[in-house]
Amino acid sequence: MKTTILNLTAAIFVTASLQTHAQGTLVYDQQSATNPFAFNNLGVDFFNLQEDSPLTQSFIPTLLTISFVQLEFIDTPNNGNNGATVYVNLWTGSPNTNSATLLGSTTPVYMPEGFGYGYGITNFYFSTPIALTAGQTYYLQPVVQSGDDPWDIMVLTNTYPNGQLYGGAGGFTAPFQPSIDLWFGEGIVSTPEPTTLALIGLSGILACAFKRRSRLFIVLGTGALLFGSAQAQLLSVQSTSDTVVQAVADEAGLAPASTLPRTGTFWVMTTGPNGNLTALLGI
Repeated sequence: MKTTILNLTAAIFVTASLQTHAQGTLVYDQQSATNPFAFNNLGVDFFNLQEDSPLTQSFIPTLLTISFVQLEFIDTPNNGNNGATVYVNLWTGSPNTNSATLLGSTTPVYMPEGFGYGYGITNFYFSTPIALTAGQTYYLQPVVQSGDDPWDIMVLTNTYPNGQLYGGAGGFTAPFQPSIDLWFGEGIVSTPEPTTLALIGLSGILACAFKRRSRLFIVLGTGALLFGSAQAQLLSVQSTSDTVVQAVADEAGLAPASTLPRTGTFWVMTTGPNGNLTALLGI
């Protein structure tokens, strides 16, 4: 009985130690707004993504990579009951998608029926960060992969000074007049290094393992150490580029921000069987 309790304690400590690694934080570079807007607010409107595509939002980054894009949508009533799956393309060279160069696409995100009644914000992540040139113009294009038609996206009146929204049928886009912008944000995901508490916890597990000669202790402890070492090496590699990014962020006066605005409708996301992100519920 005593051995069972000790083994269970070891498993708990392994789990707790690994969980002490802090979660990634979104660091915003360019934004057209910091809070969500209801579609009936002054200066706010929404476009039908399918009918008005391609819509490309230009922006000029100050950071050297991009990891995520944030957009605001509204599922207007009586447009279907399937929800929609959306992803975001990143272009360079031109707002015209027929002549621009595609740098990458985010992982598709599924939003359920009723998403964004009032407003709904979604984060889109690139599978790996994409390198950017600070001061160069890039273009974000939201695309409906499948689902309700129309699926609407929020636009704002002239809120972003370093870019604008382009639109036009057949990929031949022109800037909207007067100038408008998508509700958008973009930036990087900052991942901190393993905490001191995690390393102390792992060391204590191994010490206890060899002292008590418990087979489970040894297996769990060794596995935790190897996992921690591998993750530390990965974070060490990331820290080199993060140092450059942080230097640019400091120079631009940027500071880490929370993953979502403080107000609005937020959605719990999970990975579905097909690898796409799926919204579970709104809070």
